[in-house]
Amino acid sequence: MKINKITIKNFRGIDILENLAVSDINTFVGKNDSGKSTILRALDCFFDEKKFDQKDIFKGKVGDEKTSIEISFKPSVEIDDLALDSQKLITVKKDFEVVNGKIKSISYYKCFDFTDEKYQDLWNKKEEDLNKLITELGVAPEKSGRGKKNVIRIEQIKKAVTTEREDMYSLLNDFIKNIEKTYELMFPEYFLFDAEQDLSVEATNFQSQFKPIISSYFETTKEKTEEIEKGLKKDLAAEFEEIRKFMVKNVSGLKKFNPTTEFDWSKSLKKFDLNLEFEGDSFDVPISHKGTGFKRLLMVAYFEYLASKKAAKNQIFAIEEPETYLHPSAQEDLLNSIIEISKSSQFFLTTHSPVFAGATNGDNSTLVTKDERGVSHYEKGTEDIIQKIIIELGIRPDYNLIKRSKFLIFVEGQDDVLFLRCVAKKLLSKDLVADEIACVIGGGSSLSNYADLDLFKHINGVKYAVLVDGDNGDVLKQKEKEKIKARCDTDGALFHKLSKREIENYCCPEKIKKCYVADIKEKEGAASQNPRIGEIEALTLTIDKDIDVEKYLKDQGLNGFKKDMNIKVFETMDKDDWSRIDNANEVKTFIEAVYLKLQSLS
Repeated sequence: MKINKITIKNFRGIDILENLAVSDINTFVGKNDSGKSTILRALDCFFDEKKFDQKDIFKGKVGDEKTSIEISFKPSVEIDDLALDSQKLITVKKDFEVVNGKIKSISYYKCFDFTDEKYQDLWNKKEEDLNKLITELGVAPEKSGRGKKNVIRIEQIKKAVTTEREDMYSLLNDFIKNIEKTYELMFPEYFLFDAEQDLSVEATNFQSQFKPIISSYFETTKEKTEEIEKGLKKDLAAEFEEIRKFMVKNVSGLKKFNPTTEFDWSKSLKKFDLNLEFEGDSFDVPISHKGTGFKRLLMVAYFEYLASKKAAKNQIFAIEEPETYLHPSAQEDLLNSIIEISKSSQFFLTTHSPVFAGATNGDNSTLVTKDERGVSHYEKGTEDIIQKIIIELGIRPDYNLIKRSKFLIFVEGQDDVLFLRCVAKKLLSKDLVADEIACVIGGGSSLSNYADLDLFKHINGVKYAVLVDGDNGDVLKQKEKEKIKARCDTDGALFHKLSKREIENYCCPEKIKKCYVADIKEKEGAASQNPRIGEIEALTLTIDKDIDVEKYLKDQGLNGFKKDMNIKVFETMDKDDWSRIDNANEVKTFIEAVYLKLQSLS
């Protein structure tokens, strides 16, 4: 279950922010002190009310207005519509105010409820109360299975009651607990990684991710822990036997004390730290002795770990300025991990970095500015949002690209670079690097590369082209690529969108099998008798233009295709393979057009 919308009133620099739509990865971009982190702090107070402080109240609030933080969640399963608002969302609001010098909070949920007060807030009513309402309606309560009793009764009431419905707030009470129990879903956990101190091993957010390891260990060592528990219980009994001997003088008939014990071994490890030992060193050093840049690299590896373990399900991660102290290449690594984890979790990022600011291609990038009154404003979803963010961040074109290149081809990733080089070499016997044709990652949609398109405004001739994936069926990506095409048309630049879903759809099926077999033999030796070799060779693979190749191959037992295996396939394919796979000659024609354009400009 993920956050769908956020509404905040009278919190820090926000007077009112209504229905901010959010997605899997959300970036907040703006100058220092504009209010980027305010969203993250508001979410922190929502998930942990103890974090709210009197200083969090908006200074300009009017009269008795409260500070409120309202979050709407998209349920991951189908649930009763009386638990949802009119937008089919689970919405919870928390109000904060100061009463007698102390913070007081009240929580509500909003649902599309009956206007008749008698039938409101059904999800907080007990079974006997629901039965009474049903009986009063002249209906006999239905029998139901365990755990679904209230759902059945609420459905009976809904069928019998004819009064109108509208969005209404009710006290939260046991609403969340009842929803979680009935539908076996969990509200997400929230983890805020502070820009300064929380990106370290000592941070609670870091340590909490390893609790399952601790619990699992004690589960597998139950015999040992039970032996310890018995020994302690025995020692306690012996000590209390001594006490009993003194008590019998005044308490006749007291035969024995039988102490009972309760253990929670998962809490036995309070905290852990890390010491590092490097090759050539004769001693290890605490990670706390390493610099901030090193700790940030640990963060990159940590999020890669989460992505590989898929341990982040149903969690929300908020990270302040993840780019701090990270080289651009390490920023890319961290972003790739975040993108992978966001398939099951959600991210909120504040950033000054073009790498992270462009992570959503503008769709979920929010520009944060502050007016002369000190009030923060949030803008997203406008046609020119990318250009506004470029201006706000002060991103400038990379003029070194001109010095070392005769022509630029903007693509969407490093694999696309290698893909184009392979096609040029195999089909046209061309060397893009030797011919000083640079492939620039970004495809024109990431912020830094979008700014690079401005390089050519004041240069004779247009010296760039853009190649993007087909992304068949993805409406949001198609919309973004229409913007890129419009920019290219305006500049007179070459633009081509592949007819196939992505570059992997141009892989030769037989060469895919050959590369996976070669990989096994490389690891196990040429004489390997691994039965997996025969299984792979017997596969019949069909790669059509719309299929998700990596998922398709994974279903066939061929894992990790996009982790270098796709490039091995491209390098293995010969001219006949390329001609057969690119039977419309679209990639070949695109590269030929680049060379013709370059020739006409020389």
